[in-house]
Amino acid sequence: MSDDLHIQSQEDNPLEVSAKPMVAKVPNDGTGVKLNDDIMLFPDKPLPHLDNGPIKAFEARGQNKLPEKLVAYLCEDHLSPRTSVGVNYTRIANPNIITLIASGNVYWPASQRWRYVMVYENNLGARIVDEDLNVGCDWDHDRVLDKILKPMKTVLMDLRDKDMVHGNIRPTNIYNGGSENLERVILGECLSAPPWSTMPAVYLPVEVAMTDPAARGRRMHHDDLYSFGVTLAVLLRAYDPLAGETEDEIIAAKVAQGSYQALTGKDRFTGAILELLRGLLIDDPTERWTIDEVQAWMDGRRLSPKQPPKRHKAARPIHLLDKKYIYPELLAMEMGRHVP
Repeated sequence: MSDDLHIQSQEDNPLEVSAKPMVAKVPNDGTGVKLNDDIMLFPDKPLPHLDNGPIKAFEARGQNKLPEKLVAYLCEDHLSPRTSVGVNYTRIANPNIITLIASGNVYWPASQRWRYVMVYENNLGARIVDEDLNVGCDWDHDRVLDKILKPMKTVLMDLRDKDMVHGNIRPTNIYNGGSENLERVILGECLSAPPWSTMPAVYLPVEVAMTDPAARGRRMHHDDLYSFGVTLAVLLRAYDPLAGETEDEIIAAKVAQGSYQALTGKDRFTGAILELLRGLLIDDPTERWTIDEVQAWMDGRRLSPKQPPKRHKAARPIHLLDKKYIYPELLAMEMGRHVP
């Protein structure tokens, strides 16, 4: 991690960025681990409700000019943290996205070695949804549009303007800010692992979900918009038509039916909300709505998303390992897993 990012409190600018790696200090009293003179991490105080898949969250505390309540994400060796975009991230001034406070190497007692951590302000509150899968929230349309769409639209615009993607948009990574009335929702962290690497397949476009989590590469803004569209569908629908399906079965359903139909099932949406969901869940990324089109829709302009073309399929199936395949995408995915 030669590009380790160091963000620390400064008198003039609390988020001033330096290229100098942060040096951890291990206290002698056993109460915690110091990231710098202003931040103490507590390895014995996990925060499982803030975990990001394999990236575990722990309580941290700031002092002097830093917020007192912090959360530290312990990065995994096989998932490199996104230190290269940390500078752009700190330039986003939006109350609806979690604030990065610091990052650096610390000696982690449980591992008995040095680990990289990302530290954010912890004003998140509770998740708006407890689970990623088998979820149908049946929220009222107006509640979704007012409490989720409006604030998240501003976040997506800020990310686009800073030329970066989030890569971790899903209901379990959106928090209520401590208010059950959702007076302010906050989008959670995205820098402790490569984008989309910790995301379940259901929230990913087909071409992203088919790849290995550690090899999803540099994605584009339209992938964030797809994940956001799935998030809205989960909140609006009454049940999950893909409940109990494996990730491969979810991908197959999206290929065969199209994402919109696979994700909404028997739920029937009409009018403007139907336009929004269809626009965000178009499988062809070149036809998927941009954030500007979402803004136009919110301003009252009615758009007509193109109906997705049917995917090509074989006139007769191809057999591989006792299974039949008629869609080339699914055959290619399976062939990649069984090269010999």
